[in-house]
Amino acid sequence: MNYITNCIFFHTLSHIDDVLAHYTQKIVQKEHLLESSDIFFGKPVFPVFFDIETTGLSWRNSHLYILGCCYPVSSGKWKLEQWFLTNPSGEKEMIEAFFSQLAIITEGKHTLLIHYNGDTFDLPYIRNKCDFYHISYMPMAMPSLDIYRILRPFRKLFRLNSMKQKDVEKFCGIAREDIYSGKELIRIYKEYIQSGDEELLRKLLLHNAEDISCMPGIMPALFYPMLWEGVIFFEDIRVIFPGNASAEKRFIDSQTPESSNMVTLLAVTKEKFPEQAEVRNEFGDIHISGNLVRIRLCAENCTMYHFFDNYKDYYYLPDEDCAVHKSVGQFVEPEHRRKASKNNCYQKKTDIFLPQKSILYHPVMYPDIHRRHAYFPASELQRSGPEKLNFYLRDLFILFRP
Repeated sequence: MNYITNCIFFHTLSHIDDVLAHYTQKIVQKEHLLESSDIFFGKPVFPVFFDIETTGLSWRNSHLYILGCCYPVSSGKWKLEQWFLTNPSGEKEMIEAFFSQLAIITEGKHTLLIHYNGDTFDLPYIRNKCDFYHISYMPMAMPSLDIYRILRPFRKLFRLNSMKQKDVEKFCGIAREDIYSGKELIRIYKEYIQSGDEELLRKLLLHNAEDISCMPGIMPALFYPMLWEGVIFFEDIRVIFPGNASAEKRFIDSQTPESSNMVTLLAVTKEKFPEQAEVRNEFGDIHISGNLVRIRLCAENCTMYHFFDNYKDYYYLPDEDCAVHKSVGQFVEPEHRRKASKNNCYQKKTDIFLPQKSILYHPVMYPDIHRRHAYFPASELQRSGPEKLNFYLRDLFILFRP
C-alpha cells in the first residue's frame, strides 16, 4: 500500500444548517435538479467538506499527496478522514481508495460537497487525474458549494488583504495551530519522503486537517452574502427619525456621531455575524455587529418629482408648475395650460425623502428627470408593518452592494 490513512473525530457548530439549506436550494434551482430528480427536495442535506494537497499547481507536473474530507456521523459529531501518499507511484491507488470511501459514506444521502476555491483548483485537478488514470469521476460528480466563490464579491466588506482561507478564518475568530502555507508544505513533504520523520508527517496532516475542519467554522461568513441576497429575516425592527435616537443608544455605535439628517433603521437577526462589518456610500451606511444590523440613511429634505409616464394624456400648468390629466385640465383656460412633455409631466412635493431600489412605497419620487434613483416620503415608514419593513430593509442592501 502506497498510502496511509488518518482519522479524527471533532465537534462542529449547528449554525451551518441555515446556510446549507439556503445554498442547497440555490444549487437545486441553478442546476434544474428538480426537473429530473427530487434530490434535496424536502430532504436533509448531507455535507461533506473536502480539500486536497498537491506538490504543484499543474496536474501534469505534480501529484496529490493528501486527500481529506469530513462529514457528520452523529448529532454535532464529525469524522475527518485523510489519505496520505507515501510513494508517488501510488497516486491512482490512493484516489481509488478515497473514491471508494466517499461512495460508502454518501450512499443513499443527498450529499453536498463543500470546499474552498475547489471550483478553480481541487475539482479540476482531480478530474484531470481521473482522465489520466481512466478512473470514473462519478463519486465526485455531485452538487458542490464553493465557499470562496460566494465570499469573494464581498471582500471589500471584510477588509481583508486577501481572501485566502486563513484570512477568512481570522476574520471569523478562528485560531490555527498550523503555521505553514501550501507552498511551504511541498518542501516539507519532499523532506518527509526522504527522511520518514513523523514530526514532518504531523505537520502535513495538520495543515490539511485544519483546512477541512475550519470550513464549518467559516460558514457563518456566508450570512453576509445572504443579507444581500435578501433571505435574512429581520426581527424587532425600529425606525428612528432625527432627534429620537437617545432611546436607542444600546443599538447604536457610540463612536459614530449622530447626524440631523439621518433616518436610522435598527433590526435584530436570528443569525449572529462573526465580526463587525460596515459599508458606506452616497445613501448612508450599514453597520453589522453580532445579530444587530443598523442602516443609516441620508434623508433628503427637498423638492422631488413624481413623473407620469403617459405624458400625452396630460396638460402642463405653468402657473402651478405641475401636470394634470386632460380630463381635469380641459377645464383650465387654454392660455394657462399646454401639452405636457416628458420633462414637465410631474407632480412635485417638498418633504423628507428616503431612497428605494424596488418600488415598494408610493408615490415614487425622483430628484430630476433622469430618474437614476427612486425615493419616497420618509413618513411612509411610520405606517409600515413588520412585513413591509422587512421587504424595505432587504431592498436597501441592493443599494449598498459592496
